[in-house]
Amino acid sequence: MAKTSSKATKAGRIAPASGAQPSTLNTQLAEYWPDFQAATPRAVHEVRKLTRRAGAEAEVSDLKKKVRREWRDLRRAAAPIRDHDAAGEHLQAALAELKASPAAVKRFQAAWAKRRTELLAAHPLPAAMPSSYDLPGDWEARAERVMKADRKALLKRGKALMKAADTDDSEAWHDWRKLMKRYRYTLELAGKAPREVKDTLEHLGRLQDAEVLLELLRHEGQHFTAAQLSALTRREEQARLQARAAVRELWPTLKAHLKGEALPNEEAAPPAQAPATAEASAPAKVSAPATPAASPTPTKKAATPKPDRATQASRKTPRRQPAAEATGTQARAARSGAKKTTPAAATKAEKAPAKRASTAAAKAPAAKVPASKVPADKGPAKRAAKTAINTASGPAAKPSRSAAKKKPATPRRKTGDPDGNS
Repeated sequence: MAKTSSKATKAGRIAPASGAQPSTLNTQLAEYWPDFQAATPRAVHEVRKLTRRAGAEAEVSDLKKKVRREWRDLRRAAAPIRDHDAAGEHLQAALAELKASPAAVKRFQAAWAKRRTELLAAHPLPAAMPSSYDLPGDWEARAERVMKADRKALLKRGKALMKAADTDDSEAWHDWRKLMKRYRYTLELAGKAPREVKDTLEHLGRLQDAEVLLELLRHEGQHFTAAQLSALTRREEQARLQARAAVRELWPTLKAHLKGEALPNEEAAPPAQAPATAEASAPAKVSAPATPAASPTPTKKAATPKPDRATQASRKTPRRQPAAEATGTQARAARSGAKKTTPAAATKAEKAPAKRASTAAAKAPAAKVPASKVPADKGPAKRAAKTAINTASGPAAKPSRSAAKKKPATPRRKTGDPDGNS
């Protein structure tokens, strides 16, 4: 990489160049350093993550070899202790699943603590913090170039791993995971890593834990009984298969991200429909055609007397008025139109209701009334008496025969006299 214009001061620190800014990792590391010297599990875990972030920043800056080596040695010193702690968490959870006795759990905890002490003796933690450093002013442009190269490498290695049915090359999976972790930390220098990257790394982390545990069970199975050792081995082998299957399931989404494109199914997915549209499209909810009884439409016009021309003219009059002058009710519109008619038309309109009422009464079917309540019709008796008189009188019987043939008025008889009198 190109060198920056930073210059060394008398105190030995590198003065920031124009546009450069100091990294904040040393400040964060100082917060965990006392606990890290005491080798607490949480501090060891946090320090190891900081060393990985430093590795990502080293790719976008011009660190001296000495500074790079200090951060690398710190990462390597924390790695075995962190792997030991992570494996212990999984094994203790597995013993709980197997319902191991409290005595067996205590024996495991004591043996695991002893193993941790031996690891710390074999891999002592650094006593001094690594040197601080500055990020150059163009670190963002450098980060883009690094991420572009990482995406290309991740795609190539990922395709090779996905083509294999279920490769047992743990080193290939582990190398792919390390490259992806660096890619994630580079992304997080200026923003956030996408969900597909984080989820893939989570499953790859479980895969690596299973690999470490299986190695431990093969060489350090003395901490468990034969039955426990067999059950733990099956558990981790199953976890390894599940982790790889989960990564394969996430691969299409991850591959689309690495290529910088959206998934095909996401591009072709139709927009979500509103609930009302979905209900209308459901076959079970399509309403049947309305029956005549339930239809809100008016009845046949034959049952309603046809208005005369004067009334029609009065009803049509309000429709010609502007909307601002309309009354909004049919009754007031009819009255408004009636005022504009001529006296002759008004007189004709007044007679029309009476005529329509008489016609409707003549056409209306007779109401069903009990026979006991129907009044006696006196017309036939009178006509019979008159016929008898005319017959007795002799030649003047012709009008009486015509009267005798007349029948009582019925509802169907077409006459203008509702009483039936001739």
